[in-house]
Amino acid sequence: MRKAFLFIVVLLIAISGCTNEIDKVTDNENLPVAPSPATGLSVQIGDNLLTLNWQPVTDAAMYMIYRSDSNDVDFELLDSSVTLSYSDVSVQNGVRYYYQVSSVGVDGIEGDRSRTASGVPGLFSIQIAGGNEFTNKREVSIISVFPNGTSHIMLSNTA
Repeated sequence: MRKAFLFIVVLLIAISGCTNEIDKVTDNENLPVAPSPATGLSVQIGDNLLTLNWQPVTDAAMYMIYRSDSNDVDFELLDSSVTLSYSDVSVQNGVRYYYQVSSVGVDGIEGDRSRTASGVPGLFSIQIAGGNEFTNKREVSIISVFPNGTSHIMLSNTA
């Protein structure tokens, strides 16, 4: 009997205490908007160095750089930049690294991340099709990095 009485008292308090109503609908037009994703992300390869470059985003105050050592694994925040490039010196030659960049607006809201770009740092390196690991296109751009004094390189393709 005591439990039933206590339940009724708590129920009456809850019902009488929940009479607050919203006076007006919030104006959604004044809410901050996330900036667009960064575009044109590219990776330049060097000896124990990968340099990222991207296009400017309107109203971006800064950019967040994310890195992963696998395209299938969650990207972790690496650093931030107020410029349109970032040099990652904490990489090892011969290891492929994947990057994404997001823009942060002046109000502090972070937008969606860019498409993924990757690169393998090294003393000798070749980058195809803007940093892609593979391509099925007939015409591709090839960027090579070799130390001074290199006299020959050989390129081939496989089916």
